[in-house]
Amino acid sequence: MVGRINIIIMAISAGAFVILPLVFSVVMIIRKKTKSMLLGMASFSIYGIVVKNLIFSLIFLVPFLKTRLSSDYIVYSLFIGITSALIHMVTRYALHIKIGIKDKAAFSAGESVIQCIYVGIPTTIIGLGYAVAINLGGFEYVGITNKVLPALTSLINADYTEYLPYVIYPFFVFALNRMTVDLFIKNKFVSALTEAVILSIYSYFMLCRLYIPGTIFLLAVTVVIVVVLIVSASKKQVGKRLDSVDTTTLL
Repeated sequence: MVGRINIIIMAISAGAFVILPLVFSVVMIIRKKTKSMLLGMASFSIYGIVVKNLIFSLIFLVPFLKTRLSSDYIVYSLFIGITSALIHMVTRYALHIKIGIKDKAAFSAGESVIQCIYVGIPTTIIGLGYAVAINLGGFEYVGITNKVLPALTSLINADYTEYLPYVIYPFFVFALNRMTVDLFIKNKFVSALTEAVILSIYSYFMLCRLYIPGTIFLLAVTVVIVVVLIVSASKKQVGKRLDSVDTTTLL
C-alpha cells in the first residue's frame, strides 16, 4: 500500500500541474492571444525537450565529462543552470528575431504550459495513477505479480518529501518564465544570468535530495517574483494615469 501522506502530496501537485496550465490556456484563448501562446509553446518544445536533451545526451557520451559532472553536485548543478539558461536565451532570441514576441504574458504562459505537461506527467500524474491503482487493487486484474508490486511501491513510499517541490513547481515555472521574458526584452544577458542562478540553486537542492529546502526556495522565489511583477505593473498603471492627466491638462 502507498502511504496516505504520499498520495495527498502527489494529488495536490498533480492538481497544480493540471489546473494552472488549464486556467492560463483558457484565459489566453478568451483574450485571443493564442498566437503568442503557441509561439511560447514552440519555444519550450524546442529549448526544453529537443535541444536541451540532445546537448545533455551528447555531453554524457564523453566519459570524462560524465564522471566529472556525476561526482560533483555543485559543478553539475551549475552546468544544468548555465546550459539551460543559455539554450533558453538563444531559442527565445531566434524566435523573437524571426517572428517576434508580441505578447510577453501569452508567450511565457505558452512556455509554462508545455513545461508543466512535460514535467508534471512523468513526475506526479503517472505516479498518482499508480498509487491509487495499487491501493484499490487494480493491478491484480492485469496480472502483475505480488513480487513486483512491493518493489514499485517502495519507490513511492521511500520519501514523501520528494514530492513537496512539485506542489510549488507549476507556480514557480509560470512566475519565472514571466519574469525572464520581461528581462529578456530589456536585457538578454541579465535574463540568462537570473535564470542560470535560480536553476542552479534549485538543481543543487534536487540533486542532493534536499527536498524541503528546495521547496522553501521555490516558494520564496515565486513569492518574490510575483511581488515584483505586481509592483512593476502598478507603477506602469500609475505612469499611464499621470500621462493621461498631463494630456488632459494640456488640452
